[in-house]
Amino acid sequence: MVLTIVYMSDCDFFWVGVLISFFILYFIVWFFLRKTNNPMYKNYFLAFVLTFAFLLFFGSLLLSLNSTFVKDRYFPQKFSKFFSSEGTRGLGSFMDGNYCNTLLSKISFFSKNTLDNKPKGGRYRYSQGAQLVTDIRMLTHKPSESFEFKGKYFTTNQWGIRGRDYKKEKPKGVKRIAVLGGSYVVGSGVEDKEVFSYLAEDKLNKSHSDFQFEIWNFGNAGYDLVQSVYDFELKNSQNFDFDMLIVFSHGIDVYKNIKTISSAYANGIPMPYSFLDSIVGVLNESVSLSENEIFSHLHPKGNEIVENLYLYLYNYCLERNIQPIWIHWPMTVRSVYIAYEDELLMNRVEGLGFSTYNFSDLYKSHSFDTLVVSKSDRHPSPFAHSLVADSLSSVIMSDRNDLIHKTNSSAYEN
Repeated sequence: MVLTIVYMSDCDFFWVGVLISFFILYFIVWFFLRKTNNPMYKNYFLAFVLTFAFLLFFGSLLLSLNSTFVKDRYFPQKFSKFFSSEGTRGLGSFMDGNYCNTLLSKISFFSKNTLDNKPKGGRYRYSQGAQLVTDIRMLTHKPSESFEFKGKYFTTNQWGIRGRDYKKEKPKGVKRIAVLGGSYVVGSGVEDKEVFSYLAEDKLNKSHSDFQFEIWNFGNAGYDLVQSVYDFELKNSQNFDFDMLIVFSHGIDVYKNIKTISSAYANGIPMPYSFLDSIVGVLNESVSLSENEIFSHLHPKGNEIVENLYLYLYNYCLERNIQPIWIHWPMTVRSVYIAYEDELLMNRVEGLGFSTYNFSDLYKSHSFDTLVVSKSDRHPSPFAHSLVADSLSSVIMSDRNDLIHKTNSSAYEN
């Protein structure tokens, strides 16, 4: 009973109670078993001890290997259907992750790297700068905040994006660039001045005097394409007059976007675009589905969803004279459970009208330890961000004569 109360209170001493209870039970059972000569009971007791030890080890191993893999890749696709029921959320819920996080953190005894690492904060949603929203983005940045995230300074400007504070009106002689993406783009685990967009802007402005650059970082932790596009569209409603828009992709757009859309649908969040409504609308004819079942239903439509999102973004840029660019930014660690479609995606978006670049060779000849924030955080390190900044600067300068986007008359008008 005491153990149950400690567990429900989410106390840090939970595992102390587990071990004390286990050893008390162990000695009680051992006291009675030592008086019997029946080997069957002793075998049962040994099996119980080994099973308990295995659960401790297995939980710790999962969390130690790769917390992102556990939370976002393995559990949602493999086990959530066994833990979900009508009207409840499954273990693999992407919406919050607390169910999966709580269970795994209770299982793990040896690992200090739990998924909900509060208050130091492995998850951005619990940071001072996160603002929860009720649309498909689920969270965004609070404007004009300065705080610590993962022990690093994190600053947002008046427009609710990370980095320097820019004026609404674009200064004369300035080329304004927007970059979109998730936690890699926003710079999870690195200082403000170590983020690739900050470094690239400095490098470009120091090496070229004919005009200046502003690189606005619209990255958000956990964002995929549908969230990035919608967030940028909302924030750019004030018309910041961008010359170039750069979308970063890890080659897993299909998986991530279906995952987000499935979670949004399961939680009653409306789709931001009509073409998504028409695709997801077929689910309305089905009986109540779990999030995992929704994912399975939408998976065959994954390529159609992603292609329509890129087409929407292309036409958005076309109407505003913004040059759209797509860049593949490789992940520091690849999961064997996800299909990566770098080349396929690049060919598709290039066919829509995007200029495309592949940074796949970015990490070659560099040791893994120099590329990640830490052994427990696989986000790019300051050094990795500097590599991206150098490559990005080259991309921007190679397209400097085409910063005003050329109209493609063959493009489909959405």
